[in-house]
Amino acid sequence: MSGLMKGVLYMDINTQVSESTCNLALLIKAKRIAYKAHEGQTDMSGMPYIEHPLVVSYRCGSIDSKIVGMLHDVIEDTDVSYDDLRAEGFPEHIIEAVRCVTKEDGWDEESYFTRIKANPIAREVKINDLMHNLDEYRVVTPTRHLIEKRVKYRRELAFLQGYSDTL
Repeated sequence: MSGLMKGVLYMDINTQVSESTCNLALLIKAKRIAYKAHEGQTDMSGMPYIEHPLVVSYRCGSIDSKIVGMLHDVIEDTDVSYDDLRAEGFPEHIIEAVRCVTKEDGWDEESYFTRIKANPIAREVKINDLMHNLDEYRVVTPTRHLIEKRVKYRRELAFLQGYSDTL
């Protein structure tokens, strides 16, 4: 291997390690923000709400998706803002993926899911979010409302996974 190639390889490995370290630091920061933001919140079965973003994040494959998985409900369900995420050093592509999965005032279902489907990070996170919402172990006694929500979640999941062209 030539000296130039060794230098390129060394630089590439260092770049990958630096990016991985930076992304891991952002994942830790996202986890800290989610824990603080969801403190005291519980899910429909009375469990600490933080378990939901933890599971969604864990099920995601890439570090970026894991970061967004941790943050996927903080804008919608807490006082955290996009500016807060920027101030914490999250890059714009992470903030954009969080924005994609956030239901904002005046949202409509078709635009929301079309936006998610177009963003690979948001799509992976929302699929894992829906999968966790469909986990039957989370609720001991399902209500009629919950059963109806599960039907809706399955329809949304089919759309995001490409099995259906409509919601």
